Amino acid sequence: MSHSPTEFFSTLIAPGVTASALTVGDIISGPGIPGGSRVLSINYLGNGQYGVEIDQTPVEADVYAAITNGHGGYSTPSGASGTKIAFGTSLQILRPSGPSTTVSFKENVKGWVSFKTFVPENALSLANNYYSLYEGKFYQHYVETVDRNNFYGVGYNSSVNVLLNDLPGTIKTFNTINYEGSQSKTLPSPELIINGDFSSGSDGWKLTGGSGSEQWIISSGVAQGGVSPNYGYMAQSNVNIVEGRKYQITYDIVVASTGGQFILANHTTVASTLNSSSANNNVNLINETVVGTHTVEWIQGPGSVGKIRLWNDAAFDGSVSNISVKELTFTEKNGWFATNITTDKQKGSLSEFIEKEGKWFNYIKGVVELDVSLIDFSAFNLQGIGVISSINGLILSFNGSINVSLQVGDVVYSQFNQVVTKAGIVTFIKNNSITIDNSGTIPNTSDFALFAKNDVVNTSSLLGYYADVKFENNSTNKIELFSIGSEVSESSK
Repeated sequence: MSHSPTEFFSTLIAPGVTASALTVGDIISGPGIPGGSRVLSINYLGNGQYGVEIDQTPVEADVYAAITNGHGGYSTPSGASGTKIAFGTSLQILRPSGPSTTVSFKENVKGWVSFKTFVPENALSLANNYYSLYEGKFYQHYVETVDRNNFYGVGYNSSVNVLLNDLPGTIKTFNTINYEGSQSKTLPSPELIINGDFSSGSDGWKLTGGSGSEQWIISSGVAQGGVSPNYGYMAQSNVNIVEGRKYQITYDIVVASTGGQFILANHTTVASTLNSSSANNNVNLINETVVGTHTVEWIQGPGSVGKIRLWNDAAFDGSVSNISVKELTFTEKNGWFATNITTDKQKGSLSEFIEKEGKWFNYIKGVVELDVSLIDFSAFNLQGIGVISSINGLILSFNGSINVSLQVGDVVYSQFNQVVTKAGIVTFIKNNSITIDNSGTIPNTSDFALFAKNDVVNTSSLLGYYADVKFENNSTNKIELFSIGSEVSESSK
């Protein structure tokens, strides 16, 4: 193998016989090669030479030490341009096996006492400490000062499965899941506005000007100001903006303005509120003249409740995009959550719990079935939309009115020749058109479109004889779990 003498790279040059013995994922070591190096790719360079890319860069001192110890010297290998350092090496290859389990034997009970999901190369106990070897490195376990559930540099979640099966001969309704233990996982604040990146044009936004003309023009994923001599508003209604709560707006200045103002109109109470101006209780959105991402916080006043109103004066001639508004009372925390709740009849989920009187609980939600082959198309939560008359990007249009049951968040499918394919999730509905995301396959004109209600939103309990619940915890701190239960009502015998 060889390297340039003046600069060391993570690609080794090897002859065909060496390359043929390797495969991506192998762990290699040898004189001049860092221990535990993993093979990332193998590419033919021509003239019998192969480039073997590894995830570590050889250290100059180690390479020269290998040469000094009789592993070759300077030469120009065939097929390689320039002067290289070529050296022979006794290459060691470790090929990681597939998933397996570590079983521990305890001498004083003369039996196998535990199973471990991490797989070391070797392990031993010494002076009441537990050590293991992995990829040529030495690790000590149960160290209180480092993150828990981290093995060999990779973090994992703790998990436990429980079976809830009171009254086993009765079909039950499982309404909630509760537990006693340490902190629950809490989700980050949800996005409060739609189409903040303007990927769907002006959908969701109302554009008005001071004298009836539009001050804003939305095109190609940006909103441009200063297109008329009047000030203008860019607004969204039915936004969960409540008086007295603290919010944060994030936005990108794509093209800097040469002047003017870009503000949240009438959103605060007094001048002392975060970033407010004394006139009209506005929130100044700073750095109109600086390209980049900016963030401003404010406490909502009585004006513009339930909406977002972005205002610019005639002097603002910049462009903005990627507008995001979130409430700051939500604090994301790591902890317990239920990733899978399965009965013999339905599936559910529960992503976070609410604390009440020292216990944690929440109502069971449904799940969105991603595998089309597992969807029950005779179920009541699936309904038709109609034949697609035209398609413009992610916008599907129909002749006639759209099913009034269709909501943002529902999953749209298309059918052609008895084959059903997921098209995407509804992000916007307007008149006889809907906008979907790009999570599926764009249908064709004349395909029949149907939709499934979002079970995460529309399901609040599960039916079944029993419930199998998987609890997980993504915290790196000490955690506890004392009991798990469910609010259950009898459905039928």
